[in-house]
Amino acid sequence: SWDAYKQAVFARTNFERDLTDAELIADAEVGKFLRQLDREFRVDGWAADASDDIAFFSLLVARGRGAEIAFWHWHELLPNHYFHVTRALPGKLSTPERLLEEACPDDSRPEFQCGNRLALLITSGPLFADSGGGHKRARLHPSVQDLCVELHSIGDGDFQVRETAPPND
Repeated sequence: SWDAYKQAVFARTNFERDLTDAELIADAEVGKFLRQLDREFRVDGWAADASDDIAFFSLLVARGRGAEIAFWHWHELLPNHYFHVTRALPGKLSTPERLLEEACPDDSRPEFQCGNRLALLITSGPLFADSGGGHKRARLHPSVQDLCVELHSIGDGDFQVRETAPPND
């Protein structure tokens, strides 16, 4: 929300200069909204509880809506939920032979992201390679692999992940 209000003020100034938080809070049109967000944030820093986020995601999975993490842009809309779910996935997919460090939805496979099916990028190391400052776009690390999964609710606010065959490309 903060960023949306900030962008509105920037647009009104034709993006000509960067504004400080104090200037944003003092803005005549959106300042009152930003002051309210600021008050709410100071109470607990919008603390996120991983178990609550996993329970929320598990509820979506129980309703056949687990793929919403991919196609509803959770990384932008619900970043705390997204963070906790993507941190839970490697643990649920790791085996003694394949210890995973990161997993995230693969946005290049939207046709597979539906119901409780997800196309993921998984890795035992970092997701992104060091670009050396010479590239404008992030590059995936060579250790990143594609993996298609199906999500299942197991009750008690938790879910499990099973590998599944990828669609025919």
